[in-house]
Amino acid sequence: LNGLRLVKSESLEAVSQVTQLDLRDNCLGSLDLSSVCNLETLHCQRNQLGTLTLSGFTLRMLHASSNRLTTVNIYPVPNQLTHMDLSQNLLEYLPDWVCDCRKIEMLDVTHNLLSELPS
Repeated sequence: LNGLRLVKSESLEAVSQVTQLDLRDNCLGSLDLSSVCNLETLHCQRNQLGTLTLSGFTLRMLHASSNRLTTVNIYPVPNQLTHMDLSQNLLEYLPDWVCDCRKIEMLDVTHNLLSELPS
């Protein structure tokens, strides 16, 4: 609940030990947290995100509903991911890496532009 419009990636090395981050209810158009390698939980609901880029090393929970997401990039494959909410976005397809998430228990992709699910 701030007016954040930008998170600069060059300043994120100082927070490389952050495991939980809450950026809900801001005005972010894109977000690149790929340098935050210990991130376990991200809340970024109700922004204006079109793209989201994350490190998958320790990611367990991703809450990114009610944005404008067309692209979600996570590298490496988030093997610890158990909960992902990408509902109410503009996704036309699920990223290939979703099928490689072996521990996922809850995946919400309702209210997107999906026409098919990957096998």
